[in-house]
Amino acid sequence: MLSTEAVHTFAELTRKLPSFNGKRIHVSTLHRWCQRGVRGVRLEHRRLGGRMVTSLEAVDRFSARLAETVDEPVRDAEPTVQIEPEVRSASHLTKPHFVETHDRRRRRRRTGRARSTAIERAERYLREHGA
Repeated sequence: MLSTEAVHTFAELTRKLPSFNGKRIHVSTLHRWCQRGVRGVRLEHRRLGGRMVTSLEAVDRFSARLAETVDEPVRDAEPTVQIEPEVRSASHLTKPHFVETHDRRRRRRRTGRARSTAIERAERYLREHGA
């Protein structure tokens, strides 16, 4: 449908769309609507050279489809943190242990202080349990 409509770059389009609370819709928001979508609905777009373009009519269709999905339940997202079941009975280890998923983008490196605290905790556990 974009072939018969007047297309605009995302930067141009942000100036033409209405602002909310005095703020315009950001260019990255339009990119996100095209790539990820919202509630399974994506904004129609075309790539021309190195730029992405869309039309005001496409934004209107996008918002209309979003309005239709308001009544549908949102799909559950997978949790980013899994709780590992507790298998030890030591009093200082009874707190739930959180294991992060293996998503490299979300993995955080442990600081030196956290690493030394974990080593001290492990050594204390080994001393108390005779290993």
